[in-house]
Amino acid sequence: MKNFAKNKFRKLVVRIFEFFKNLLIGKFALRFLGGFLAITLLALIEVTLSTAPVTGTVTREQNETMNPKVINPEVAICLLGFCVDVPPILKPLEKPIENEINEVIKNQLRSFLADEIPISGTEHQLYPTTSQLPGGQFTSQTLYLNALNASQVIPSGDYEIPVHFYCTKVYTLNGGGNRYRLARLNGRLSDALSALYQRASVSDAPIQDVQVLSWSIQSGVSYDNLSSSSKQLVNQLIPDYKQKLDGSFIDKTIKYWNDLSRLTSLPSLDSTLNSLGDTGTFVKSLFRARDEIIRTNFNYRNLANAFVIPQDVNLPGGVETTPWSKINDQVYLRFMAPKGALNDGVVQVRILGQGQTNEFNRINLLQNNTDSNQLIASLPNNNSLGASSVTAEALLSNISQSVGIPEQNGQALTATVTPAPENRELQEAREIARQLQAEPTWKEMLDPCPCTLEEARKLSAPIYSLNGKELSPSQSSQIHYKIETRTGILPEGELILIRDRVFVESSQLALSFELPYHPGASYVFRSHSSRVGYFKLKSGKVIKPGQQCTYNAQGQLITDGPGAGTPDAYSSEVTATAQGWRSEDSHTFWDTNPFDAMTNNREKGWEQKEGWKEYHKTWTPNTGNGCPLPWRRESNQI
Repeated sequence: MKNFAKNKFRKLVVRIFEFFKNLLIGKFALRFLGGFLAITLLALIEVTLSTAPVTGTVTREQNETMNPKVINPEVAICLLGFCVDVPPILKPLEKPIENEINEVIKNQLRSFLADEIPISGTEHQLYPTTSQLPGGQFTSQTLYLNALNASQVIPSGDYEIPVHFYCTKVYTLNGGGNRYRLARLNGRLSDALSALYQRASVSDAPIQDVQVLSWSIQSGVSYDNLSSSSKQLVNQLIPDYKQKLDGSFIDKTIKYWNDLSRLTSLPSLDSTLNSLGDTGTFVKSLFRARDEIIRTNFNYRNLANAFVIPQDVNLPGGVETTPWSKINDQVYLRFMAPKGALNDGVVQVRILGQGQTNEFNRINLLQNNTDSNQLIASLPNNNSLGASSVTAEALLSNISQSVGIPEQNGQALTATVTPAPENRELQEAREIARQLQAEPTWKEMLDPCPCTLEEARKLSAPIYSLNGKELSPSQSSQIHYKIETRTGILPEGELILIRDRVFVESSQLALSFELPYHPGASYVFRSHSSRVGYFKLKSGKVIKPGQQCTYNAQGQLITDGPGAGTPDAYSSEVTATAQGWRSEDSHTFWDTNPFDAMTNNREKGWEQKEGWKEYHKTWTPNTGNGCPLPWRRESNQI
């Protein structure tokens, strides 16, 4: 009879719980309230059954003997601050009920995370793939997609579009030799990230800044917590998504979990995430990434070292066997990333026509563009593929919304389209200028330019004293020459270097290279190596600033115009041969290349254009220390 009653209660518990569960689906608090009421009801029934009517008179002592008090009773469940004791007959049901409630909690958390994870790890819906393209063998030509107007139609055919690939899953392996199947980006902020990539492709936004903002979006960093440069990029490129970036993913998750914890006693959030498999592991990696981003102050190099684990894959068959993804009826894409994320590569594209046609009208892709004829002539004229209706904007959107899922464990990839080489140089120049403009104090340590050629030459000679008496500049120069060349006989007595050279005057050979960069100048002086500074930028890069001063034929300091001297972010005096020259640690990288890109000085008459003015906004000519105003007026006419 007793077992029969227990079974009846078990069935009743399940039926009541399922009733409330199904009735109140989607109303989480009410579902728990329903469960709580069910448990309470069963507890009352248990109390009623366990206190059957007793005939006759029972004293207080007899009653306590028959029904002793339970010390420290176990608890079945607590909800909303109320707890129900476990009746003895319901003890076998305690664990199943707890498990059921915990499963409800996990399902609620899974549902919340599915809606709130900013960018899914690799849980994206893959596009259909094929190893054989419709329309025959793939024969591509390079197309710089961001050189086209958004509405211009791209002829059907095969293209290779230069791109830069971004890391889109933190703490994963990255290297060469992997293959990628394409999917559409997924997650609460996938539209914001796609818009960032698409708009960055047609702007001069620095690649490293785009990657840092991408990591911040992926990890759910709120707009308020972004770095100033990331906020600037949001305001510039995706201001319409600014409100969507409010509130961090980790704060929302913790708040949601705390709300659940008020309803019932729960294990820790960390423990519950551990029980959610891959989803929980991925969420914990986003929490860690968010802390890493803020801790490193949004530093690209530090984050790249933390988030990207170098390791080549080198799958059999190589990247050439990457399958094609069918984006729609007209567009097939594949990511060719020979070095993985944080590197350049190409997106290969086949565009099919809407139908087969015997005639193909070539489309002017760059109307009103001086280079249009050259580009048009380079595009394929594949009549067999039919007429296309794919615009440049649509294709760019296809690329920006796609994510490459690695065939073997590794980085997920997203991409922005890169500009043509000449535009790429200008983009890189402006990125260098942006870094230097952010920290203008690098110029404050430099010696001011002397006002006259005569003064500059005095400061370009060392000064010695002999037996306590200061020697003249000419005497000092002779002694210095003997010391440097180890020739001749030095005067007897105590010889002391009072002041080393402040500036170095360029030789005739050096002037043959320098004067074309400074039209109107006749003399050039630079900081002596002993006066070159050392400055560490926020990016972690080190520059070694030095001054440059130019003088006209009358010996006057040129302070304005294309002929003016400009300070060196990285002095040529410390980057000569055998002095530690490296590609990014050189005068060429920090000064010459940006000047070439901004002024386009390879073209005749560059000094008549505005490029040097852009350069001078960052590399601003020094106007000397109290030099007479008329000299500056004269220099403005150069």
